[in-house]
Amino acid sequence: MVLIYGKGKTGESIKKYLEKKNIKSLIIDDNDPLPENENIDTIIVSPGVPFFNRIFKYAKKRKIPIISEIEFAHRQCNDKCEIIAITGTDGKTTTTSLIYEVLKEISDKNIYVGGNYGIPFVEILDKIEEASFSYQKPLDQKDNLLDIVFKTADKNKKCHSAASEESQPFSPFPKTSKEKNLTSLLDDKTKRWHHSKQNIVVLELSSFQIYSTKTLKPKVSIILNISTDHLDWHKKEKHYILSKLKLLKNTEFSVLNYDDKFLKNIKGKNVYYFSLKELPEGVKGIYLKEYRKEDGLNVYNLVLRDDKTEEVQVKTQLIGFHNLQNIMATILTAYLLNVNINKVIEKIKEFKPLSHRIEFVKEIEGVKFYNDSKSTTVQAVEKAIESFDENVVLILGGINKGGDFSKLGSLLKTKVLSAFIIGRDKEQIYQMIKDYTNSIKKESLEEAVKDAFEVAKKSRAVVLFSPGCASFDMFKNYADRGNKFKEIVESLNGKK
Repeated sequence: MVLIYGKGKTGESIKKYLEKKNIKSLIIDDNDPLPENENIDTIIVSPGVPFFNRIFKYAKKRKIPIISEIEFAHRQCNDKCEIIAITGTDGKTTTTSLIYEVLKEISDKNIYVGGNYGIPFVEILDKIEEASFSYQKPLDQKDNLLDIVFKTADKNKKCHSAASEESQPFSPFPKTSKEKNLTSLLDDKTKRWHHSKQNIVVLELSSFQIYSTKTLKPKVSIILNISTDHLDWHKKEKHYILSKLKLLKNTEFSVLNYDDKFLKNIKGKNVYYFSLKELPEGVKGIYLKEYRKEDGLNVYNLVLRDDKTEEVQVKTQLIGFHNLQNIMATILTAYLLNVNINKVIEKIKEFKPLSHRIEFVKEIEGVKFYNDSKSTTVQAVEKAIESFDENVVLILGGINKGGDFSKLGSLLKTKVLSAFIIGRDKEQIYQMIKDYTNSIKKESLEEAVKDAFEVAKKSRAVVLFSPGCASFDMFKNYADRGNKFKEIVESLNGKK
C-alpha cells in the first residue's frame, strides 16, 4: 500500500491517480494518527511537508522509502518525456509561463506545464497518451544528494558533508532491502508511451519539491537566482541553497544566472549562463549588449555565444531587468532544444505580464499604480523598485519570512519617496527601513493606498504595491491580496 502524506491538491491528485491504477492507498496529514499495522510499501509526500516532519522519522524507523510527488510522477514518465525544470527564489512562474507559451506555439511536440505552477505533475500523466506506471527500488541513504559536495572554481572545499548532523539530521531516503514492483497491478491496457520523446513537461519547482527527488533528470534545468527564503522550512540558508542546487545533479543542460554569487562559478560541459553584463571569454550563454525603449516596448540587443556568436534583438512588454533575465533564460532553453530563435523572439514580444507581477493596474490623475503582490521576498521588492525610472511610493508588509529590509537602504534613499507599511510585522519592517525613507505604518491596505496616492500626486511618482512578505495575516493568498489592491485602486477613480 502507498501512504500519501498531505491532503491538499497534490495529495488528492496522487490518490486519484493510484485509484485509476487499482493501487491501494491511504491519505493522511498532520492531524491524523500514523498507521501502525498497515503494510506500507512507499510514502509519497506533498511539497509543503518539511524534512523535520514526523513522517520522515516514521519512514526511517520502519525503513520505508519516501519520495516526493515530483519524483513519483517522474518515475511514471520514465524516459518517455523531456522535462524542463525551473527554480529560483524569484521569477519562477514568469519564466515557466514564458517557456510554456513559447514552446506550445512553435514546437512540434506535446507541451505540458505544472509543478509549483499550480498543476500537480501527477495530473499531467493522465494527459499524456498511455502513461505507464512502475515502482523502482527504494533510495539509499548513501545516495542522498544533500551529502554531495558542491565545488566551485573559487572555493574548492566542502560546504556540506555526510558527517554533519547539524546540516542533515537524518536521511529522507533510509537504507532498506525492500524492493517492490507493482506493474503487475496495472490494467493490461496500460502500455509504454510511444518510443520517441514527443512530450515536454515544463515544471516550476520550489525548493520543497526538489528536496525529496532522486532520479529526476531534466533535459534543461534553470536556476534563476538564489537568495535567503523559506527558512521556516529549511532552517538554515545552506539547506535552502543545496536544495536548489540539487536540481543540477542529473540534468543534461544547466541554464544559470551569472550575476548570482551562488551560481556564477558552477562549471560543467553543458552549463550555459545568462547575464546583464558581458560574459567572460570562454563562458557560454547569453548577455545584454544594449538597451533602449521604443514605442512603449523595452528593446534589448543580446549576444548569444556558444561555438559561434550571434546577436539577437528582443522587444517585450515586460518591465525590469529581472524580467530580461527571465527572457534570456527562455531564449537559452529554446536554443538548447533546437527551437527556431526568431520564432521565440516573436512570441516573447506578444507575451503579456502575468497578474500580480509588476502588473499595471491604472493611471489616475497622472499617477500609475502597479500590483506586485506576488513579491514575497526582499529581493523581489528590490527588483520591482529598480524596474522604474520614476520615483516610487512603496506599499509593503505582511508576514516577514526572515528578510532583512535594511538591505534596501540605498535604493530607498534614492528612489522611494515614502514607504507605507502594513501587516503583522509592520513594526519590525519599520525599524529596518525608517532611517532610509519616510516610513509610515498603516492598519489596512486601503489606508495605505489612499495615502500613497496623495503623496504620489504631488511628485508624479508611481505607486508600487510590492509587499516582500507572505500574505496570510490579512489575506487568503497573494492573489487575494493583489485583487484587493486592484479593487481599492479602482475605487479611487475620479477623486481629487
